[in-house]
Amino acid sequence: MGQDYPAGPRDKFFGMAIGRRLQKQTLEFVTDVSRNYGDLTYFRLGPFRVYTVNAPQLVREVLVTKAKQFPKVERSTRVLSQFEGQGLAVSQGDFWLRQRRLVQPAFHLRRMTRYAEVAVDQTRRRMEQWQAGKVYNMANEMTDLAIEVIAKALFDVEVGAQTEQLRRAVDIFSETLFFEISAPLVLPDWLPLPAKRRKRWAIQTVDTMIRNIIRERRASKDDRGDLLSMLLLAVDEGEGGKGMTDEQARDEAVTMFRSGHDTTAAGLVWIWYMLAKHPEAEARVIQEVDSVLQGLTPTFADLPQLPFTEMVVKETLRLYPPIWALFGREASADVELGGFVVPSKAQILILGTSAQSQAVRERRAIRPRSLCSGEDQESDTRRVHPVWIRPASLHRAKFCDDADGAHRGDGLAEVPLVNRAGAGARRTRGACGRSPEGRVADGGNGTGLRNETH
Repeated sequence: MGQDYPAGPRDKFFGMAIGRRLQKQTLEFVTDVSRNYGDLTYFRLGPFRVYTVNAPQLVREVLVTKAKQFPKVERSTRVLSQFEGQGLAVSQGDFWLRQRRLVQPAFHLRRMTRYAEVAVDQTRRRMEQWQAGKVYNMANEMTDLAIEVIAKALFDVEVGAQTEQLRRAVDIFSETLFFEISAPLVLPDWLPLPAKRRKRWAIQTVDTMIRNIIRERRASKDDRGDLLSMLLLAVDEGEGGKGMTDEQARDEAVTMFRSGHDTTAAGLVWIWYMLAKHPEAEARVIQEVDSVLQGLTPTFADLPQLPFTEMVVKETLRLYPPIWALFGREASADVELGGFVVPSKAQILILGTSAQSQAVRERRAIRPRSLCSGEDQESDTRRVHPVWIRPASLHRAKFCDDADGAHRGDGLAEVPLVNRAGAGARRTRGACGRSPEGRVADGGNGTGLRNETH
């Protein structure tokens, strides 16, 4: 098999220095590891042996070919289950397969038309709130928009004034998730500490909203054509027509609510960032949208007629996936991977920094229409910034970022429709991070985007 372990960073303190950097400089660390050591790397984090995987064929081996030999890391699922119960992101084995079968019809192609209508309608409502000359933090705007879209598509409800509260709850969850998965010691939740109180509040806020909606829907027996109706009415023919319990529906609803808006918001912000850096691509997107839509509201049926816009979305997602890593896997026994034997109990970290993999670097070399060169990602791992816009008229859109760098983005179904609605509706003038008064604008947490694992 060659040497015992793949190349990777080393330190003399049992991985403590590596652990601190992974926690404090996450994006820079994982990108440097991929760039300097390749698509399969190894390092120690205290008692843990950690392998990073960053090549499509190796990712497929871990997640598909040898999936049963690489179950999800127990610590990660334990932390996530505090919020999502036994939803699809947490469950494994036969139960996961059953839940996946029950959930899958909600994402059938024929359902996309309604979801697209929801995305476009909510986008227009949010844009109508924008005022000319005012600077907006696009990270916050896109997060709020994604929450409004997923709430309408999933529950057929208008969250309205609850949007900011829900965003805060999910922010707290994301911070808690990242900390509790990576921290060497996690204190008990019953302690009267500020962080523990925030965590309890965040769980209760989302849980109460979703349980109340499920209770009301069960009582009314209404089929509103939304995702929740699909979950409550779904039955498993292989188990005698057995459906989901309220608890199972709650877990899947929380999972969809969290993952369905967070990654989408990150993907949207990255698209605005890329269009700001590439005005020639932005101009072509606007020209294509204007030409095809002719001032009409975009629909799901319009997507095939907007090939360049779709290319922009996909290219951005390729270069900047919205999550820096998937939830870790753990070898259940000694397993061969990429020419090395991964020992039992070793952890596998599947990185989202795909633009750094050898396969993607080679693809970039033969893709002349790629929106950006490798230099973009060289700088984007150093700092995390929001993207700001200032509406200037009600016709078209130009966006500007305040500095290089942000978080990784991946988008779900509404990303193309939101971008097309935005491009066809109004134009904005880049604010580049400064308010009209000349002071540096701040989005609250100073980042606008989060480091996450999924």
